[in-house]
Amino acid sequence: TAVWTTRLLAISGFILALGVSYLFGQQQNSQKLLLISTEKSQLTKELLKTNKENRQLSNNIKRQKSSLMTRLERQEQSRKLAEETNHILKQNLLSEKQKHSVTQKQLYFYRRVITPDSQGSGVHIQSILIEKKAGNTYHYKLALNQFSKTKKPLFRGKLFIQIHGLQQEKAEKLLLKNISPTKEAYKKIRFRNFQILEGQWVLPEGFQPDTVNVTVKSNQSNKKPLEKSLKWEILHLP
Repeated sequence: TAVWTTRLLAISGFILALGVSYLFGQQQNSQKLLLISTEKSQLTKELLKTNKENRQLSNNIKRQKSSLMTRLERQEQSRKLAEETNHILKQNLLSEKQKHSVTQKQLYFYRRVITPDSQGSGVHIQSILIEKKAGNTYHYKLALNQFSKTKKPLFRGKLFIQIHGLQQEKAEKLLLKNISPTKEAYKKIRFRNFQILEGQWVLPEGFQPDTVNVTVKSNQSNKKPLEKSLKWEILHLP
């Protein structure tokens, strides 16, 4: 009996120890689970906070990028506008210079008609204005005048024109009848003080003009022909 009692007590103690151990283990596990849950909750909060900060940072970067792109676009627009404005100003300045140059040449042309450089008696070939039109077409004005200390006689005659230049690197001369749309061989002239002749020339393709040779022949056979070579110079209109 004493032996069984001892055994029962030993078994009971063992069971009790197991129970205590189990309860202690459960308590330890509960604490670990609570700690893990707390850490998980803290990590979750930190992760959410980090994600929020990342989103804010990303939004800030997007706003800064958008602002920078806007500034760059405005600067580029300003640069293009400045370039276009500068180009327009240069073109206007060039146009004004060209207009001034054209006006000066026109004034010089007509001034020489009224007040020629040479005031020797007789007819004078004064100056020429040549203006380029479409293609190889040119419009010209040729000024003639007559000076005399006595009463000026009425001059009648014919005017012949030759244009000298190069065609395929070879010297070539073009007669008026070959380049005039009206195929006229000469122009009739009739004046007392001055006369301005106008007309058009159509030059061959590739021809490089250099001088305009003008010959004036009086209808009076006893008078010598008058000849003059004028430099080919284009009146560049704006």
